[in-house]
Amino acid sequence: MERFFSGLTTTLSVPILLLNVLGGIVGGIWLMVAGEWSLFIGGLLYMMFGAMIIGLLLMPSLLFAAPAAAFAEKRKYVLFFIFGLLGIAYTYGLIAVSTYYIADIALSSQSAPLWASLLWLYAVVLAPWQYMASKEQDNTSTGMTTFFLALGIVALMICIGIFGMTLGQAFPVLVVILVISLVIQLLFTYALTRAEKHATRHNDVIDIEQTDDTKRTWGDLE
Repeated sequence: MERFFSGLTTTLSVPILLLNVLGGIVGGIWLMVAGEWSLFIGGLLYMMFGAMIIGLLLMPSLLFAAPAAAFAEKRKYVLFFIFGLLGIAYTYGLIAVSTYYIADIALSSQSAPLWASLLWLYAVVLAPWQYMASKEQDNTSTGMTTFFLALGIVALMICIGIFGMTLGQAFPVLVVILVISLVIQLLFTYALTRAEKHATRHNDVIDIEQTDDTKRTWGDLE
């Protein structure tokens, strides 16, 4: 699974990297030339303060993360998986809601060029999540979430900009991509849970064997 994700990331990294570098610049300049200053400034403000806003909105997920960590430490892996699932689901729900809200605003202007709005939408939505991911570079889950969000927005842009769908028609495509990412993360969590559980049992067996060996040694000495 990890190898598949690595290959997928490598294949799609070039177009996504180009969008990351040029999408916001091109879209922002295009909007300014078109005179859509309110859309440009609003997006710029969200890019600056969005990470702080999302950080506050993510705080309720600690209600699931803290028990999950506690159950993992106590080796109660079923409860760990359940609370981990709730925490991940909350995060993805927040991603979906915030993305739809921003997309609705970005596409609400009838006078703004469509592709300018779509490029600006891509940059604005991703900016806070990419910033937070940069602070957790060792966290595979965060990187995966950001990657699939970028992929989902690209799909949204294609559906709206090329196939002429409305936001309501195209948004389920993004949701499906987010659900795929959610399932992959759950599989990772499940695999991690099984690995830790297996390691715990293995260590317990070793401890028992060492205890038995110690008893035999004392018996021999007697």
